Amino acid sequence: MSHCVVVISHQHPALNVRATVEAVLQQRLDVIVVDSAHGDSRHDLAGLPITLLRMQARQPTATALFCGMQEAFRHGAELVVTLDSNIPQLAAYIPQLVRSAQQHPATVIIGTCPERTPTSTARYTFIDRIGTFLFAWLAGHTVDDSASMFRLYPTALLRRLPTRMTRRKRLVFEREVLVEASRLGYAVQELSISAADFDFSPPTPTQRRRDNGSLIRMLAWRLIRRGFYPAGLYCNIIRPRLKFYAELLGGDGTALLLLSNAVIVASAGSSLLWLTARVYRTARNAQMASHDCVDLLVLGLRLHRDGSIRAGFQRRLECARELLHRHTQARVFLLGGRAQHTYRSEAQAGFDYLCARGIAAQRIVLEDGSRSTLENLRQARTLLNNANGPRVLLITNRYHLERAHTLAQALRLEHALCAAEANWQPLRSIIPVIKDAYHLHWFMVGHLWARLTANDGILNRSR
Repeated sequence: MSHCVVVISHQHPALNVRATVEAVLQQRLDVIVVDSAHGDSRHDLAGLPITLLRMQARQPTATALFCGMQEAFRHGAELVVTLDSNIPQLAAYIPQLVRSAQQHPATVIIGTCPERTPTSTARYTFIDRIGTFLFAWLAGHTVDDSASMFRLYPTALLRRLPTRMTRRKRLVFEREVLVEASRLGYAVQELSISAADFDFSPPTPTQRRRDNGSLIRMLAWRLIRRGFYPAGLYCNIIRPRLKFYAELLGGDGTALLLLSNAVIVASAGSSLLWLTARVYRTARNAQMASHDCVDLLVLGLRLHRDGSIRAGFQRRLECARELLHRHTQARVFLLGGRAQHTYRSEAQAGFDYLCARGIAAQRIVLEDGSRSTLENLRQARTLLNNANGPRVLLITNRYHLERAHTLAQALRLEHALCAAEANWQPLRSIIPVIKDAYHLHWFMVGHLWARLTANDGILNRSR
């Protein structure tokens, strides 16, 4: 069995590090505690068979970890596990990390918690997305919780890390280790951990912005040093996206996406700008109407990784709930399938939300087999049993109204639009407006191309 040493960073005097150390010792592992908290850790840890390193002055967590790693080298470690001092429950998962490392040599193992990761919560901001994109570009993969301190490293990797990395903040250091591991040919694997065992305090918004800024600067500088790494951009970003769209849309859909991009480039962006103006105008002028309609259509929106509802989807459902209370004979159709990363469909999540707020289940119709807005509306038309049937109220967010309206018109679905938000907030919606205009551009270019070439296969999808 490989010799494994656990390095625990103790940064805060108020935290009880002894409970964590005792939990690790129960696993019969060597323990190194790096204390830069300047508390009385010698008294707290008295009588325990561990190695205690006391920092002379307060040091960044990355520096403390690196000192602990160097001490692990002197202990003859082949594997090093890093662990925070305030989560003793994680010690029970260390044997699983070690087994995974033995089955997959030259691999970094990360303990991840889906409920902890920013991508699973409403805190996942545009800045987070930039950091995730640059990280995937450089490292060739994404990790649900790539800022997790609970990791297992092969010692051979740690010996090759440059010491300059230890001067960075912990978040930046641990991300940069993954980037360096990818460059050196090491793989990364995740070990899922129960949320009940992963107690943590989320960073404050100010701390989060500061950490993200440092992270993006580090990733951008590494990209510049590698000549913007075009091979990584293609292999890690472009090729996986093309493969995803090819599986989702088929060859025609992927070809039309490329054609749409070519039109944008050929028109110097003017075609996309024109559609962006249309989407913006519709979003600004839309009303939160209360038409006397028999049926309401609520378009789905991708869920968080933990299956919870995003704020935009919640606004759509709240709008539908108010209308259902106002019009007691109306029904609501909830549209949206299940993504790979969630345990329930968008329609089911909406059903659970409305039922929990007093809407009778008999008034709700689910459609959970579709994967796009076009499929949503086509399936809804089938459920309504009449392509030119009664007028329905289409409920979605303001930035999404123009695309939903265009697709419904193409399907000859008679409808009225209803904005989910009472007020238009342009500054918060700029990115969604541009993204929706891009998808609308894709649809319109594809539809026009199909008509010009008499491609019935493509035309039938929007009939």
